[in-house]
Amino acid sequence: MKKLLLSIASVIMIGGCTEVPKDMSHVDVFTKDRYLSTAYEFNKLVDDTFKYTYSNIPFLMVTGGWSVSGPKEPISQIVYSCLASNEVQLVTKYKLFMPEVTYIKTPENQVKNCIIKHSNGSINADALNDLKAFTLFQKYSDNPFLRKTVDAAKADGKISVKEYMDIVQNVIKLSKADEQVQLEKTIQEL
Repeated sequence: MKKLLLSIASVIMIGGCTEVPKDMSHVDVFTKDRYLSTAYEFNKLVDDTFKYTYSNIPFLMVTGGWSVSGPKEPISQIVYSCLASNEVQLVTKYKLFMPEVTYIKTPENQVKNCIIKHSNGSINADALNDLKAFTLFQKYSDNPFLRKTVDAAKADGKISVKEYMDIVQNVIKLSKADEQVQLEKTIQEL
């Protein structure tokens, strides 16, 4: 009997235990240390799905945190929607004397389909309010390039998460282009 208990304990210590959480509606993978690898995986999958490094866009400059209706940051909103709908499953692995690690259990193609599906949903209204108040958005709101993107996004009466990401991407691009022009101007003046 002792040998049986010792062998079970040894297997658990070496292999670790895994658990599939039942309710994912409360999980915010971007703020908890145990989800660091999961957050990295989701960022990588979002970038791969849309063939653009959206994870490098500093959305937190515009908006961040949570509102009554969920996360305001767009990638968090996509991830939260995929987890809350149980379309994406996570597994947590526990090992003795090691930090717990959570990773995505769902196959990659299903996760990408979920990302696409939920990126077509409406962006959080508080995120839109934050964008409207964002100083760089206000600065470039009359720029024809940005105006065209915004008008196309709101043509159907809603702005999707993906369209919001594209708008913020264009605001950041305009800001960087403006910074480059200012730098060149400063160099000329020296």
